[in-house]
Amino acid sequence: MQAPVVVMNTQSGDRQTGRKAQMSNITAAKTVADIIRSCLGPKAMLKMLLDPMGGIVLTNDGHAILREIEVSHPAAKSMIELSRTQDEEVGDGTTSVIILAGEMLAQSLPHNSREISTQLVLDGVMLNKDITHPKMRRRIENPRIILLDCTLEYKKGESQTNIEISKEDDWNKILQIEEEQVKLMCDSILALKPDLVITEKGVSARATGATVVNRVDDLQESDVGTECGLFEIEKIGDEYFTFLTKCKSPKACTILLRGPSKDILNEIDRNLADAMAVARNVMFHPRLSPGGGATEMAVAVRLGQLAKSIEGVQQWPYRAVAEAMEHAEGGSSWGIDGDKGTLVDMNEYGVWEPEAVKLQSIKTAVESACLLLRVDDICSAKAARALVHPAVERNKSSKSSRLTNACSCS
Repeated sequence: MQAPVVVMNTQSGDRQTGRKAQMSNITAAKTVADIIRSCLGPKAMLKMLLDPMGGIVLTNDGHAILREIEVSHPAAKSMIELSRTQDEEVGDGTTSVIILAGEMLAQSLPHNSREISTQLVLDGVMLNKDITHPKMRRRIENPRIILLDCTLEYKKGESQTNIEISKEDDWNKILQIEEEQVKLMCDSILALKPDLVITEKGVSARATGATVVNRVDDLQESDVGTECGLFEIEKIGDEYFTFLTKCKSPKACTILLRGPSKDILNEIDRNLADAMAVARNVMFHPRLSPGGGATEMAVAVRLGQLAKSIEGVQQWPYRAVAEAMEHAEGGSSWGIDGDKGTLVDMNEYGVWEPEAVKLQSIKTAVESACLLLRVDDICSAKAARALVHPAVERNKSSKSSRLTNACSCS
């Protein structure tokens, strides 16, 4: 049986095959890793980026840096996607996973030059809101709070309504009905004697102890929140903010970030998001591993021992990963002091990382390196030409010929 014929337009496209494609992938991945290599550790440097809208971004967050970079190489795009996956899965370790994957690919270069087949190798709450009336209190201790997920206004019919008005009293009756409806809503609220009624900005019921109610008619005494210790209005800068603080056993809070500039605030926000992700991972997976590269070294030692028990070319991937992770000391709890650059015992130094982040980083880096090493052909498609109507094309050619004849006659 005849093999299927694959037709590709490669006359003007760029195509790389075999070892050349693998070398190109490794180089591209290592280049991406080198971009953010200096952003790792306690002495991390910042990168200054210019976004497409002309704004400036100052950050050392790996994912924030890579998502602003435009790349054309498929392997480089794969590395950037790797950072996005790490951020979505565990919210931290985006820089580490890129550097680790790049180092694994770099360590595979010597084995790649040996013509080893990759098929054999791979087996409280704060609101930006002021009071609505100047005579309202700006400070209330132990307030009674009602949370409404509806507007406090006369609800008009959803369908079109036709009303025939024959005299002036008819119009007054319509206005009176609206006023009575609003008065009924106010009476339902006042019957519970609340100090605060909040209808927007998303105050969490977990912080105030109140129940969010969708209709005023459904309000009950049990829906009133009494767990907030203090309500007050404060002015920060040029804006007024509402604070609900001193809550009893609060299950929600608001973190207020302040800084001298927007760029610094954005960087603080990104760092806080990473810190919150670390806290979340520890809460859901309460297991820690030594930091400072100690965990990677322990994995490297174990892989090195395992490589000695395997014969043939299949031992090389174990050695490559081990070399990418190792340092000189070789202990299971010894890592690198980021301030002094020396090796210290992380148990005594007190540097730990969530096990979930470390597992996700190593797993994702290994899978990405394996995926890129299996690629032996890179083909860049030719850019599509704009479709031109045949009549337009003929007119262009006729104009061009007339212009050529005129020039030759002169």
